[in-house]
Amino acid sequence: MEIDPALLGWLRIALAVGFAGRLHPERPHPFLDPGKTPAEILETSDLELRREGAGEASLRRLRDPDLARAAAGLGERSLRMGLRCIHRDAPEWPGGLRDLPDAPAVLWVRGDLRLLGDAPESVPLLSVVGTRYPSPYGTEAVRAFLEVFGMAGLGVVSGLARGIDGLAHRIAIETGATTLAVLGNGLDRIYPPENRALAERILARGGLLLSEYPPGYRAHPGTFPRRNRILVALGRGLFVVEAGRRSGSLHSAAWALAYDRPIWALPGPWKAPTSEGCHQLLRDGARLADTPDGLLRDLGLAFDLGRGTGDLRVDDPVEAAVLQALTGSPQPPEALATRLGRSLAETLCAVGRLAARGFVTDEGGCYRRLAVPPPGEKPVNEPSRPGNSMSSPRRNSGGGPSGRKRAAEAGSPGTEP
Repeated sequence: MEIDPALLGWLRIALAVGFAGRLHPERPHPFLDPGKTPAEILETSDLELRREGAGEASLRRLRDPDLARAAAGLGERSLRMGLRCIHRDAPEWPGGLRDLPDAPAVLWVRGDLRLLGDAPESVPLLSVVGTRYPSPYGTEAVRAFLEVFGMAGLGVVSGLARGIDGLAHRIAIETGATTLAVLGNGLDRIYPPENRALAERILARGGLLLSEYPPGYRAHPGTFPRRNRILVALGRGLFVVEAGRRSGSLHSAAWALAYDRPIWALPGPWKAPTSEGCHQLLRDGARLADTPDGLLRDLGLAFDLGRGTGDLRVDDPVEAAVLQALTGSPQPPEALATRLGRSLAETLCAVGRLAARGFVTDEGGCYRRLAVPPPGEKPVNEPSRPGNSMSSPRRNSGGGPSGRKRAAEAGSPGTEP
């Protein structure tokens, strides 16, 4: 099968950039300038490319007489392996990567390509990252949020890593939501190995795997920060669930700032090491992820009240407790959780489900029960009141990129998020 000449040109650029080097949000690689074609890059003088920031190793690769042959060989190997390779000028190229500095020259993909580009089948996506070792609080919270996101038709982009990434993909599959995985290795070498079955489930459920790394390329500490820029660019925003002080998720936040993507951070217990990074992001101006529907409203997405509610019971004890507690004045979710003796994550999940069905409404971060339940809903039972309580920081109204430098410095460049 003949290889598209345009693809060959972009493969040459990908090989010249190399796959082992690191990229930085504030220092775009000159070979990945969104305004240049492969021919224009090849015709630019070495002196000019040096002025634009090209390193000597990249220049040697660009001028290698065997570069065109290597690009053709890589394209042929991809075809033999049944892997699709798309380039910047292809109609399937992700809309989120168009006109962005440091966007990859090519992507290897497996799955439904209609999820990319400007196809009618494409869906709104949110990038979700977090620690490899989530706490019970983080595990509960990511499920609470993503279940509501799935009901609202919001898909998930994550990195197929251990911890929050893998959990986000699994919850998306369970709720029937679209999910895309951006890998830090070749598509034929799934990492971590224990997520191979999850990768196949993503494909079986109509999702997509993609990577800028060629077939056979193994993951190493430097590949994860680099893949984060793609993960971030594909979403409408970045949701950081749990992150330590030097978590790789903070590196993702630096890319989100560079690409003008909003950032939401989940607040956590004030002494929890897994929440230190999220709290730093909140201090630097990230948006507070206090409720699922609040985040959706920030994105300009409305709930589809007819979708996904069949399995939700109006006599669910937590939902019933929330409605009973909201018979008076509107309350913030933290106070509501304390009053109910429930965890904040459990309370947020119940509130989000009730808001999706029209039982409650959000008034400036405080929830109020609507006077009349939606048609067809059963009356609620009286609640039981078990449990513990959990508090959360107050809403941070800041929203600017003041934390760009700190986020870039805090994210350990060799850490998988």
